[in-house]
Amino acid sequence: MGRQDTKRRYRFKEVLARELQQERGLQARVSEKANVNQSSISYWISPRTTALPSVEQAYDIAKALGLSLEYLITGKEDATISPGPTLSSQEDRLIAQFRKLSSSQQSAILGLMASFAENESTGKQAAAG
Repeated sequence: MGRQDTKRRYRFKEVLARELQQERGLQARVSEKANVNQSSISYWISPRTTALPSVEQAYDIAKALGLSLEYLITGKEDATISPGPTLSSQEDRLIAQFRKLSSSQQSAILGLMASFAENESTGKQAAAG
């Protein structure tokens, strides 16, 4: 293994470890979202091993963290994924309340919203026709 390869491996491990330390319980959530065992993540960030995840696993981990794969590999700050559109305070409240509901309640709300959207588009079509 060349010197450059060793640097890249170390940088990946360093960036991943730093990102996972940002928030308590983050490694478990990333593990679940990326469909990777927590023990595998611990193994990859261990300084005692040179093991790395597959490209697919690294991509899934980056995505679960909201980062680009480039950032995870290089540590370059400008490689982070730009955030999506900002939510209004009303949308934030809606999401917060929605998350408090049971899955059956969430399904009922989604059905109701779909019905409203369908009625809205049907009403516009009738008014235009």
